Amino acid sequence: MLSRLFIKKQTGPRLSPLARTLLKLADMNMSSANCTLTQTAQGEIDPEDLGRVLFFKSDGRLLIQDRAIYVTIPDGIKADKTTHFNGNGDIVSLWFLYDHVPRILECHVDERIHFPPEILKQLDPKVGIGYKLTPTTDISKQDKRSSLRFSHLPGEGVLPVYSQVLFDLYICNTDQRYPEEGAILPSLDNLGLLLPDTKKSATPSKFVAEDLVRDFKQAMCTNPSENRNVHISKPFFEEKHNRAILLELGYSGVLGLGNEELGRNLHIKKPLIARTKDRRDPHYLTLGDILVLHYGTRNTLDGHYQYAELIAEIAKGGLENLTVRPLMNLREEQGLWVPLADFSVNGARFGCSHEFLSYILGKNYTRHTIEEQIDLLQTRVLRLNFYPKLRFNRETDIYRPEMPQRISILGKIVRCEIEWEDEEEQWGGKIVWAGVKFMYDPTEYSRDDYEYTRWEMIRVFKENRYFKSVHKSLNGLIAYLESQSKDVAS
Repeated sequence: MLSRLFIKKQTGPRLSPLARTLLKLADMNMSSANCTLTQTAQGEIDPEDLGRVLFFKSDGRLLIQDRAIYVTIPDGIKADKTTHFNGNGDIVSLWFLYDHVPRILECHVDERIHFPPEILKQLDPKVGIGYKLTPTTDISKQDKRSSLRFSHLPGEGVLPVYSQVLFDLYICNTDQRYPEEGAILPSLDNLGLLLPDTKKSATPSKFVAEDLVRDFKQAMCTNPSENRNVHISKPFFEEKHNRAILLELGYSGVLGLGNEELGRNLHIKKPLIARTKDRRDPHYLTLGDILVLHYGTRNTLDGHYQYAELIAEIAKGGLENLTVRPLMNLREEQGLWVPLADFSVNGARFGCSHEFLSYILGKNYTRHTIEEQIDLLQTRVLRLNFYPKLRFNRETDIYRPEMPQRISILGKIVRCEIEWEDEEEQWGGKIVWAGVKFMYDPTEYSRDDYEYTRWEMIRVFKENRYFKSVHKSLNGLIAYLESQSKDVAS
């Protein structure tokens, strides 16, 4: 009985989870979001992007009535064609930015609404048809990666560094920006790259095939024998989707490196997947096909790898070997190298040097406060090029993930770590680490410029397929190594 005297009683009515969510939405007062259909009224789970929705507002504030919010018909759906999104009973996911941070809210679609003219006059946007949504979850931040983070630098993560899968990371600034709040574009087209000063060349050198072949062979010979190969891709037009893609064919060894005769051609092994006789197979190769060769060569001075791509044409084909003719100068990696601290299936953390901050924010970035620098970083659309370095032996090769020589992703910085000179964290602060979230995957490729021309947003329930493969492989590898250590201990 006496214990009840010390129990703190509630002094007011407790808000329901739905009420708390609606209050948060009212405070955020966002204008738009990306909408995804996650479950139909019939219980079918077949996620589908519906496009952007606008939130109805009254007098500049979010319209909240009957414990619900109201949105316009998604951009991806015509008002007179909603057979695959009937509304009532469906579950949708709303994804939007607030304070530069991605957030997600799941809602139940109650009904399709027709606003009467007298109500419509007070609403913005003035669209007569929309949907009534009831939130079913709290607003969750998506800046924290929920999946396991694998350490890349010793001492910079919880897990030990697994040398079987490491990456070189290069970042390139672009001419695109993320909005400060609301929906982001579901796709980006014709992305412009803003190269670092060290990568800008005044005049391109003249193309001389013999010189290129000589330099390529010399560089390839600096690699260990097991790394004297190239990753081959083929620009291919998909008639079904009316787009060109970069079709991966896999790694192939380079032949004739010991031949002193240079010439204008290179000789490589024919990829196994391309050794098909079916001419309708997209992987089938024939004379005149264009190939994109990605490769890395080790610098003899510091041991670091340099990465480049070579555009070549098949000059002669065979059952097992190919003769290819370079068509243009080598294209070296254009981004700025940054130290990778850790990575996951959804993002990565890297070091922010003075060189990196000067490149992304400008040489006079120190004139901005730390908060202003972070705000500017979070608006930048960054192109990330990951170059895998895989080291598996005979016992662990079963866990080797299938990856190309280069993985391109568009990312967004969602958090920064600051190092202060005083304990009160008031002066002398500088950004030392940044966390980036994977935002867009490449989906279309130019067969004229040999560049990705279209990028599509990675949906909240999807991941980049390569890092998903790495995630599964490392989980299996860790379990195997732990079982081996237990066997030794016993």
